[in-house]
Amino acid sequence: MKKIVSLVLAVMLTLVLGACGKGEKAGPSEREAVVLVNTALYPIADAKNAKANGWPKRLEKVWVTSDKVTNEMYPVTLADKTTKGFILAKHLYLGEKKIATFSVKTDWHLQPDAQSHKMQTPIAKGTKALIVSEQDGWVKVNLGLEYEGWVKAGSFELGDVEVKKDEDKGYEVTMRGVKVILRASSMLPDAEGYSFTPNMAMDGKMGTAWQEGKDGDGHGEWIELEFPDSKARGISLVNGFVHTDAKLGDLYALNSRVKRVKVVLDGNEMGEVDLLDEVKDLQSVLKSGGKAFKTVRLVIADTYSGSKWSDTSISEIAFE
Repeated sequence: MKKIVSLVLAVMLTLVLGACGKGEKAGPSEREAVVLVNTALYPIADAKNAKANGWPKRLEKVWVTSDKVTNEMYPVTLADKTTKGFILAKHLYLGEKKIATFSVKTDWHLQPDAQSHKMQTPIAKGTKALIVSEQDGWVKVNLGLEYEGWVKAGSFELGDVEVKKDEDKGYEVTMRGVKVILRASSMLPDAEGYSFTPNMAMDGKMGTAWQEGKDGDGHGEWIELEFPDSKARGISLVNGFVHTDAKLGDLYALNSRVKRVKVVLDGNEMGEVDLLDEVKDLQSVLKSGGKAFKTVRLVIADTYSGSKWSDTSISEIAFE
């Protein structure tokens, strides 16, 4: 009898435990997320004291492995499904990765209404944005962190599409009555209200800059000046992104700067010039008085690394 009772109790206990197991809530499942801005991956949830062990790029897909936020950070797994760490929560969009590629310069608005406030700077051709919502024929896109606005549906191509740009035509500016055409090997897409086209390095403003758009520190990337109706004899530049943003901080320190630049005049290499760091003023690259030239190409040969981003910047270029 005891054996029968024991057997019954064992069966009942097994059934109860099984039922409890079935009723238990599973651990938090992975959620798809998208990186809103080039950011740091930390081994622990401590952005102030831990050293970054990775640098996920803007629009990179990651997986958030828990809804719990620790020190304003989410635990994540990168797309390779092996690399793990923590990313600041404000640098992530929790949702599906849907990319909009703009094949033409496009106006965007504060609200989903053509009569609402129009953003001061249009979305540049070739820009890739994250689609975050849709409403009544309008699409809300994110160009980095809280930099969001609305565009008309159909004003972009869906997906990460390569767009042929018009760099060969260059960007024409006039400085002191002299026409100059600027070109660059690459440029960072518009973000946070800033444009990084080559002409930003010759607009007379310290709060703007050309930033190369290549992965890494931009070694080998270049910016070129052409003087179609005249010639120049000297070149100086203001290194880095000399601007302090109210939200982002000191953009000079956050971004990379040029440490050494190769000078190419009319297609002929003239050597390399070392630039000082922390000098937020003009530094001579080619002294006036030498042979006159029609084109000068400044090639990034080495860099001072930014504390947060690897994009190398030049704020201003002057000529004589």
